[in-house]
Amino acid sequence: MYHGRNAGRVSESQPAAEQTDSLLGTLRLLVWLYFWLLLWEGALRKWFFPSLSTPLLIVRDPVVLLIYAIALAKGVFPFNRFILLIAGLGIISFCASLIVFDRLSIIAYGLRTNFLHLPLIFVLPNVIRQKDVVRMGRWLLLLSLPISFLVIYQFISPSGAWINAAAGGELGGQMVAGAGRVRPAGIFSFVTGMVSFLSVVSAFLLSGYLDQKRLPRWLCIAGIPALLLSLALSGSRSAVACVTIIVIAALLVCGRQFERFSRVLTPALLTYITFLGFCYLPIFRAGMEVHEARFRTGGGVQRGIIARYLGDLGESVEIAGQTPLLGRGLGIGTNAGAALLVGSRTFLLGESEWSRVVGESGPIIGYSYLMLRLAICLFIARRCWAAVARGQALPFLLIASNGLDLVSGQFGQPTTLGFAVLFSGLALASIDESEPGADREDFREPPRRIRGRAPVAEALQRFDDPPTTPFASPLSKPSGCEGPQPSRPISAI
Repeated sequence: MYHGRNAGRVSESQPAAEQTDSLLGTLRLLVWLYFWLLLWEGALRKWFFPSLSTPLLIVRDPVVLLIYAIALAKGVFPFNRFILLIAGLGIISFCASLIVFDRLSIIAYGLRTNFLHLPLIFVLPNVIRQKDVVRMGRWLLLLSLPISFLVIYQFISPSGAWINAAAGGELGGQMVAGAGRVRPAGIFSFVTGMVSFLSVVSAFLLSGYLDQKRLPRWLCIAGIPALLLSLALSGSRSAVACVTIIVIAALLVCGRQFERFSRVLTPALLTYITFLGFCYLPIFRAGMEVHEARFRTGGGVQRGIIARYLGDLGESVEIAGQTPLLGRGLGIGTNAGAALLVGSRTFLLGESEWSRVVGESGPIIGYSYLMLRLAICLFIARRCWAAVARGQALPFLLIASNGLDLVSGQFGQPTTLGFAVLFSGLALASIDESEPGADREDFREPPRRIRGRAPVAEALQRFDDPPTTPFASPLSKPSGCEGPQPSRPISAI
């Protein structure tokens, strides 16, 4: 593995493996840059550089394009069925929008919103390593500790306080949960970012107990009160629903491997004890009262959460009956597109994602795109569920944390798009295709020299062996990614 020595200088005499490691190191750095920009994009837009809020909407786009360019140049970009469908549907949507709409800038933004980031899901397994995924989880759990204190500060502060500023530094721009309390957005520009963050944190937190020896035990213990406090003060029914889905996913993992039930007893007991202790805190009780009021006025769980998600399909069908065959043009339904078109950030084609897509692209192209997202989600879920049988809970918990966003999340919100794409790709990247208990670090044993064999015979034997050159095939997994080659690589889907 390349350790950074003579970084950036690749001479002709340098071994191919070292060049490959250098390339993969660059790609991994770009993925880490995408990860950190996703987390801090909201803070940049509302606190540090509010005047640059609009340009920062697409701050991760150059990173994605650079990842694609390097992956294409070195043959690790996976040209599978999903990539071809994304490209083909993107071209069709773009051409259809040009027929019905003449604002090229809005069409380009809509094309970027729907299609630009999706291929990253399938690039990540060829670039990122399992230990990188675990490190990202460790950082997320670490960040959840100070963010929980930030959520407390935002919850007790009025909506017009600077700590509750929205994107662009707008005071009073955050949504109100009830009783004069805002929905804390944490370091994100909007509460939807906080929902995605809490969902992913809960996935890594439970994986720390189910997949033992992955994350520090003290961090998993400290993460429970941080997650519980942030969830109670979030004022978001979506956050409660997403964390509930992760808990259900963890129980499904235990149902497939009964020996893991004992591993969830500890977090369950710690959560119960922490909840009882927090009930003595006035601020925690205030947060629970806000949640209770929101569930009561919103029709409870059945009408407030379940019907809300199922209602997106019915709303999109209604929009489809009022929309031209080729739609009204890509980008019109996004907040940024509306700002360019009418001068204010609003939902011109409905608030739900399915209504936006169908209104922009028409019923045929729109539902084709939505079915593509659903197919991608089901494919990842199937791969992750198969990994559960090999003793790996993290991949399935990760796709459970963002599966809803991948299918019906508002891609017009850059943070929602980023979480859905990044952690869907990381779910695939975290799958270990080796046998249970196999050490990925030592999977490839070095060739052993047979005593008494002449050096010339050794050389001839190596010459006759199958080639192991990195990138020997565009469908092969690049050297430096730990673990064996999958039985069915992502690029050959």
